[in-house]
Amino acid sequence: MMTIERNKTATFDVDPQYTFTTECPNELPVAGGTEIVNALNQQAKLARLRV
Repeated sequence: MMTIERNKTATFDVDPQYTFTTECPNELPVAGGTEIVNALNQQAKLARLRV
């Protein structure tokens, strides 16, 4: 099992823009685009830095 040390960990969110959600239908909407928000926020709690 891997141990995550908060002091030595950063999360890297790759391009999670609001424009990729159905909230912006005239942009680049992706069905289910908002479904990753909670997962990204939970992962960020495990890290000292969020990039």
